[in-house]
Amino acid sequence: MPIPPAFDPHGMNARAVKVMAEVGVDISRHHSKHLDELANVQFDYVITVCDSANEACPIFPGKTKHIHVGFDDPPGLRRTRN
Repeated sequence: MPIPPAFDPHGMNARAVKVMAEVGVDISRHHSKHLDELANVQFDYVITVCDSANEACPIFPGKTKHIHVGFDDPPGLRRTRN
């Protein structure tokens, strides 16, 4: 089960909630969790998808495998184009 922890938790993006609702998925009650909330969870995999998360990703004990697949950050791209 994927658990999306955050290094800087914040509320849900209203656009994401709206788009998911359009396809029948209600994520309105979801919230981002700080990584500290998951300190006692053993992970098989940790997957990062933005460079800042990859750089800030702590070391996980045990057999946790860390995979990074970089994607451009749409809000970041918008800031650089203006």
